[in-house]
Amino acid sequence: MCKTSRPVDSHYTVNTVASWKNEPLTASQMFIAHALALDAETKLAQLDREIQALQARRAEQLDRLTTCTIALAPHKRLPPELLREIFLLCAPEAAIVGWEDEIRWVLCRVCSRWRAVARDTPGLW
Repeated sequence: MCKTSRPVDSHYTVNTVASWKNEPLTASQMFIAHALALDAETKLAQLDREIQALQARRAEQLDRLTTCTIALAPHKRLPPELLREIFLLCAPEAAIVGWEDEIRWVLCRVCSRWRAVARDTPGLW
């Protein structure tokens, strides 16, 4: 848009420009329309910057929430003895579908805690 060097009277609004309809604009009206367009572009750019900042803050909070949700997951509170029993109950089912060898490796890849429990469960090996 065209940059203006002199301020536009504050009583001019977009509604004023819209009321000019399809008639040819005078030089003064063109100046006003350009000034209002420039003002709108400036405000839009500012809003875009604010939106970007808010989106970045939102992403940070979403990461925090995800981290906390993972930390509070119910399976993390299961004692090793119960995990061991669950693993052993999974092994026969895995054999039915042909996963008898794979189930051990799948359990070991979930997390370090599951790996330790699976390794300490002789019935899996």
